[in-house]
Amino acid sequence: MSFIRIAHRFLASQKWITALLVASFSGSSLLLVAVNQTVESIDSAFSDRVSSTPLIIGRRGSRFDLVLHSIYFRNPASQSIPYGELQIAAAADSGISVPLLFTHETSIHHSPIIATTDAYFIARKLAVAIGSMPKRLGQCVIGASVADTSNIQIGDFLQSQPKSAFDVTSPVPIELEVVGILNRTNGPDDMAVITTLETGWIFTGTGHGHISGDDGTRTNNTDGESHIPETPITRITDENINSFHFHGDEKEYPLSAILIFPKDLQAQTVLEGKYLDDNNPLQAIIPEHVIQEVLESVYRVESILSVVSILSLAFVVLMLVVLTVLSIQLRKQEIETLHMIGCNRSTTIKLVGCETTLILLYSAITMAVGYILLWSSGVLTASYWI
Repeated sequence: MSFIRIAHRFLASQKWITALLVASFSGSSLLLVAVNQTVESIDSAFSDRVSSTPLIIGRRGSRFDLVLHSIYFRNPASQSIPYGELQIAAAADSGISVPLLFTHETSIHHSPIIATTDAYFIARKLAVAIGSMPKRLGQCVIGASVADTSNIQIGDFLQSQPKSAFDVTSPVPIELEVVGILNRTNGPDDMAVITTLETGWIFTGTGHGHISGDDGTRTNNTDGESHIPETPITRITDENINSFHFHGDEKEYPLSAILIFPKDLQAQTVLEGKYLDDNNPLQAIIPEHVIQEVLESVYRVESILSVVSILSLAFVVLMLVVLTVLSIQLRKQEIETLHMIGCNRSTTIKLVGCETTLILLYSAITMAVGYILLWSSGVLTASYWI
C-alpha cells in the first residue's frame, strides 16, 4: 500500500505529464475499440436487414440512395415511380410485391411515415404488441421506439409534415390516428410510423376530402379533373371519410419504391431482366450486392484507422519508456537517498513499476468512461451512422 501511495503522490506532482500519458493511452485504445465496434454494428445492421430484402424496384439513379430510403427510410426518393409497376409485378406472380411511399414525417422525433399495404407486415413479419393494424384512411401504427420515447397512446393523433420544410407545394398535412404499437424489431421499423397506401396518396395530393358544402375550385366533381378543396380536412373521421376521393389514373399514382420478395430464384432473375435496359427509367437492384460494395469501402477505412490507432498506441508506449528512463535519470539523487535509508534496487524497480501500473490503470478507467459515453450517445451503433 505504501508503494501505491508514494507512486500516486509522485504522479500527482507531475500532473501534466501524467495527464498527457493517460490521455494518449486511453485515446488511442478507445479509437481502436470504437472503430471495430462501430464497423461490426454497421455490418450486422446492414446484413440482417438487407439479406431479408431480395429485390428493390425504384427510379434509376444512385443505387445506394435507393437502398437507404427503401430499407432504412433515410431520404425520400427525389422522383416517384408509377403504381402501375406494382400491378405489373403482382400480375407476374413472381412473389410478394410491397409498395412503399415515403414523403412525410411526424412532428415527433421526425419519425418517417411509411405508406404501404398489408403485404409489408407479412414480408417483414411485423405484428402489433397493442391495438390493431391500420384498416382505413388516416390510421397508423407506430414502432416500439416511437412509443418508448414519447407519450403517444392508442387513440392519439400524430401531426404529419413534409420531409422537406421548404416544400411549399405540398398539400396541407393531415393528422394520423394511432391504432396500434408494433412489436420491437431492433430495426428501422421501430422508429417508423406506418399507415395505409391510400393515406400516403392523400399526403401527395392525389386524393383529398371535402367538408359539407365545399365543392372546392370546381363545382362539378364527377369527372377526372383535379381540384382543390377550399377548406382542407386535416383529420379523417368516420363522419367525413366518405368525402375522400382520388383523381387521375390509378396506374400513375406515386410510389417511392417497390420491395419484391420472389417466390424463387428463377422469378427473381426474370424480374431483374426486365429492368436491365439502361434506357428504362426504372431499375431493379439486389440490395445485398449494393451494401457489400459499401461495406468493402468501410472495411478499408477501418483498416486505415486501426493501423493509425496501433501506431499511436505504439508511439505512446515508446514515449512512456523514454519518460520512465528520463525520470530515473532525473531522480538519481532521490533514488540514492532511498538506497541510503535502506531500500534495495528491487524496491526502486517496484516503485517505478507501480507508477507505470497506475498510469495504465488511470488510462483504462478513462477509456471505460469514454466508451460508456460514446455508447450511451449512440455513436457506436449503426443507427447513428446509417
